[in-house]
Amino acid sequence: MRLLKGLLSLLIAVGLPVAGCSSPVPKVSPSAAADPAATTEAQRLLTRLHAQEGKGILFGHQHDLSLGFTFEQGDGSASDTAAAVGDYPAVFGWDSLIAEGDERPGEAGAPRETNVEALASIIRQADALGGVNTLTMHMPNPVTGGNFRDTSGDAVASVLPGGARNADLTAHLDRLADTITAAKRADGTLIPVIMRPWHEHNGDWFWWGAGHATPEQYAELFRFTVEYLRDNRGLHNLLYAYSPNSPLDGDPTRYLNGYPGDDYVDVFGYDSYDNTGGSGEWINSTIADLSMVVRLADEHGKVPAWTEFGLREGSASGPRWFTSVLESLKRDENARRLAWMLTWANYGHGDREHAYVPYPAHGNYPDHPLLSDFRAFHDDPWTIFAKEWKR
Repeated sequence: MRLLKGLLSLLIAVGLPVAGCSSPVPKVSPSAAADPAATTEAQRLLTRLHAQEGKGILFGHQHDLSLGFTFEQGDGSASDTAAAVGDYPAVFGWDSLIAEGDERPGEAGAPRETNVEALASIIRQADALGGVNTLTMHMPNPVTGGNFRDTSGDAVASVLPGGARNADLTAHLDRLADTITAAKRADGTLIPVIMRPWHEHNGDWFWWGAGHATPEQYAELFRFTVEYLRDNRGLHNLLYAYSPNSPLDGDPTRYLNGYPGDDYVDVFGYDSYDNTGGSGEWINSTIADLSMVVRLADEHGKVPAWTEFGLREGSASGPRWFTSVLESLKRDENARRLAWMLTWANYGHGDREHAYVPYPAHGNYPDHPLLSDFRAFHDDPWTIFAKEWKR
């Protein structure tokens, strides 16, 4: 099956017709990295992601090497994805909370340097496996000290330049900058990382979201973040992703509300989770939004990506959720050109007990109900995992 998949991927990549697969839709000329001084490695990654469009979608998983059901402690190789399909994701997602000690492999109460190194180390591990690294920010509320879902205290205004808590923001960014500076390959090359700050800002569940900041304040926050990392800290191995949440009703105006500008963004992302178990209404709405995102990415010369997706906790589905979603993507001439799609973390037994990536039988636990479907999703020639991406 993997050999067949490889042959089909090769046919698609060189533009030869394959039964059931329409020809890739041409994309307008992509822009260079938003950072004019982007490293060779960052620019190469961006160019490669642009080139991937229309040749298959990279699969990604948040915290793949640090959290899971089939292992208790990450060692750089344990992975629910690898346990399920014998391969790693092509895209690995991490979070700033690791550097704060609030998420594994960070440790609560550990010295700052320990947690910074924990995040840097796992970025290095993912890179060695051939994966793309993405980094999301869930900064605690700087006014109240509560977590990122605490929306009180007019936090956005407080962290902008001139605000009382601007130093809290720069301290958080300094930890990330120290992490990214330490994330080097054996030859000393800085690993390219896709930063995805202040995601889902059109929702109201984070302190930087809708109702807690004006679109102008949000855009200023995004621009300040890029400028601080790029100009103040001199980091040029970063690409930047902008990612509103669903639903958007296919409306580009809603998508661009708060957009910081092309000089600050490399990736047009989109987050959408299924609470319905795979209903036609959810799939149709999501595909319409993704199609719009890809068209907008074309217009702006950006990489389009489904930056978060998954079957939400407590949502029952039929036995073919992954392949149904994939088939719907492939049928749409725009949505099928996404560069990647990343699902959320497997927090493991005794925690949130929800698997965004299905796991195989282990201990007293049988196969996850969607394991067979996930394996079929993996074997489809339109999905790309680490081995194919690393090539």
